Amino acid sequence: MSAFVIPEIDKGALRNSDYIGECKAMGLEVLPPDINESDGDFTPVYKDGDGDRKGVIQTKIDFHNKILQIEEFLTERRMNQVWGMSGGSCGLCHICRARMGEPCLYPDKARSSLEAIAVDVLALLDKLGLDNKFYADRITWTGCVLFP
Repeated sequence: MSAFVIPEIDKGALRNSDYIGECKAMGLEVLPPDINESDGDFTPVYKDGDGDRKGVIQTKIDFHNKILQIEEFLTERRMNQVWGMSGGSCGLCHICRARMGEPCLYPDKARSSLEAIAVDVLALLDKLGLDNKFYADRITWTGCVLFP
């Protein structure tokens, strides 16, 4: 399982510890970020037995590219003002250059996250009657494409 754990401020919402507890109850290993070890440019160090973090990152990039393909499909059909977003960070670069005050390497492909515009993704999925559960055997990325 992979998820971006973000603080919940709504009094009725689950806390991060609840999400982690739910993962452990399902027998899922929770891999925390390792703040004590990174390469010189703050990229994570991958160790044997550290789960499939590289595979998870690749699925995020693949999903991001699907969002871009949907945007292109709609734009080719004369839909203007198409806006694609996904849950979590952009994911195109190992380390976002904007975090270092540098220009984006892919400004035509970078997209905002749903969370960046204050969308509570789990609550939205629940309201729409869509699956918002975490599973031990698969990763589910969430995104949307808005168009007029």
